[in-house]
Amino acid sequence: MSFVNLRHLELSQCSINLLKNICLIIPWLKTLNITIIGETSNFEFQCQLNCLARLLVKINNSAGSINEIEKFLLNFPSLKHLELSTKIDNNFVTGHQLENLSKDLITLKFIFKITLDLIEETLDTFRTSFWLEEKCWFVAYENNYLYTVPCSMYTHINETFQPPKYSTILKNSIFYDNIIKLTLYYNLIETCHRFNNITTLEIGPEDISIETLSAIVNLNGVINLTLSSSINKSNIKYLLNKMPRLQSLSIDTVRLILFQFNYVCFSSQTY
Repeated sequence: MSFVNLRHLELSQCSINLLKNICLIIPWLKTLNITIIGETSNFEFQCQLNCLARLLVKINNSAGSINEIEKFLLNFPSLKHLELSTKIDNNFVTGHQLENLSKDLITLKFIFKITLDLIEETLDTFRTSFWLEEKCWFVAYENNYLYTVPCSMYTHINETFQPPKYSTILKNSIFYDNIIKLTLYYNLIETCHRFNNITTLEIGPEDISIETLSAIVNLNGVINLTLSSSINKSNIKYLLNKMPRLQSLSIDTVRLILFQFNYVCFSSQTY
């Protein structure tokens, strides 16, 4: 079987040896999405994919240094888009190191598991003109993770959400604009920012001001709505009237798929 014409490949599990074979038998790959498992002591290897433009790689159960990662990326000379998730060996990384390996990239996203002792000093290395002006790339540090912003870690939040304390961004609105799912079980989030891109909204049994909710959430974009059966019927009607794109409505365990609303009628009559 020949894979010579394959251009896009995704593997949920991939060893270093398998990756080497991929480079040999599928030389014209343009997109590669892999999760590397097992020991990566032989992470450094020379086997180029000269046409690869987009690489998404997650390394499980092993740690690597930035120097090893940089040598690894030399195998992809045409790379323009990189997403990388791994644990960093020696708990050391700087913006200067990453600048060297990313200067030719168009997009860069990373999540590094790392324990930083000098947090602000490390973030200062990501506050250079290269990061903030030339590339407009921002990073944050929280719970032993150093990551680019926005990040997939913050697409679903609840009422306890607070933006990271340590970051290089100047406005926290970038965090709120990245959120697409909002769960409110008890209280509304106290914020001066507005959630503009919510597509999934979940509201719990506590009495929440629907008017205040509409002030902090753009309800026009909501596609999926989950409500408690204890919510006031007038509030349900209010929400539905504010959600022209709504397709899925779930009340407790009863799920209704609604693709078109001609009218909404609530009645206590039993049929």
